[in-house]
Amino acid sequence: GGSIRGFLNDGSTEYKSHHSVDSLAFGHCEYSYRNLGRPSRIAVRQSPDSFSVDVDGRRCFDSPKIKIPLGYYFGISAASAENPDSFEVFRFVTTTDSHTPDVAGQPGEQFAAAPGNQAQAQQPIGNTQDPQRDIPEDAPASKYTSSEAQFADLHNRLQAMMRAFSLQTQAFQTYQQQSNSRHETLLQRITAIEASAKQQEGTGKVLKDIQSDVRQTKADLHNALDQHVAGLKSAVREGHSSVLGTLANTGTGLGKLIFVVLGSQALLVGAFVLYKRRKANGPKKYL
Repeated sequence: GGSIRGFLNDGSTEYKSHHSVDSLAFGHCEYSYRNLGRPSRIAVRQSPDSFSVDVDGRRCFDSPKIKIPLGYYFGISAASAENPDSFEVFRFVTTTDSHTPDVAGQPGEQFAAAPGNQAQAQQPIGNTQDPQRDIPEDAPASKYTSSEAQFADLHNRLQAMMRAFSLQTQAFQTYQQQSNSRHETLLQRITAIEASAKQQEGTGKVLKDIQSDVRQTKADLHNALDQHVAGLKSAVREGHSSVLGTLANTGTGLGKLIFVVLGSQALLVGAFVLYKRRKANGPKKYL
């Protein structure tokens, strides 16, 4: 199964966020386009009286209330629902049935007709109209025997020329806008590159300052350590000399003390020996 639907959009409707896209269609018809084994031909026709869409030579839908303004671009876009479909475009042709002059109006609403509920041509992809198609073929002057025919030919040629000029102007404006956008993008990128380069330069200076500070700190630590070690060595030398001097000064008193201790011990031993001898030589008592 499937269907072809037509949508109109003046830019105020956002299809992707609408709760019911099918209700926005102004016309549709049932068409089983899947697994046909051949390409389908969709013809979009704008006549002075109506707008119509034909599929494989059969009328799908039409409306006398729709008219595409002069100077519109034709394009193709495709989208898919949750169950994806594949889209293949074999040919895209624009033709003109007649050279009846038209009045260039302001763009109003855009149209899209696509299989299913899946495509809206809201973004034109390029100018596929050939201005040369609207220029009448050259004819000898003898063909125009009346002033009305000459005026009609002149009017058609001027209209075709103005149409081609309008298309060229639009193309130039589009190219100018794209060039300006690219120029702005390049300027932004160059500005970002310059800012990054300045940051890199500042980073090098900071690294140099940090390296200098580290070297100075290292030298200060070495100097402080050397001074501390030298102070310790000097304190040890002074302590050693003081101890030696003290021992030398107290050596005589210590000898005297030892002599007194030994002499007192010798006297005690002598007294004890004398006591024993006297006791042994004294009279013995018997019971």
